[in-house]
Amino acid sequence: MLEYTTNFAYNIDINMKEGVFVSEREQAKQIIDQLPEYKITKILYLLKGIQIDDEIEDDLFCENLAERYLKDPDHEVISFEDAIKEAGLTIDDLQD
Repeated sequence: MLEYTTNFAYNIDINMKEGVFVSEREQAKQIIDQLPEYKITKILYLLKGIQIDDEIEDDLFCENLAERYLKDPDHEVISFEDAIKEAGLTIDDLQD
C-alpha cells in the first residue's frame, strides 16, 4: 500500500511540474478509479453518510434560523418586492 501511495504522490508532482493542477476532486476520482470493485461499495456508504450529515446540518441550521426569527419580537418585515429591490434585482430577473 505504501508503494501505491508513493507512486500516486509522485504522479501528482509530475503533473504539477508540467504546470497541470490536479484538484482534490480529481485526485479522489483517480484513487476511486484504481480501487477494486468490492471497495467501491464501502466508499459509497461513506459518501452517502457524509451527504446525509450535510443534509441534517442544513435542516438544523434552517430550523434554528426560523426559531430565532420567531422568538425575536423586533425582527423587521419587508415585502418580497422590497427584498428584490434591495438585492438589486427585478421580478423579471427571477424568471430567467
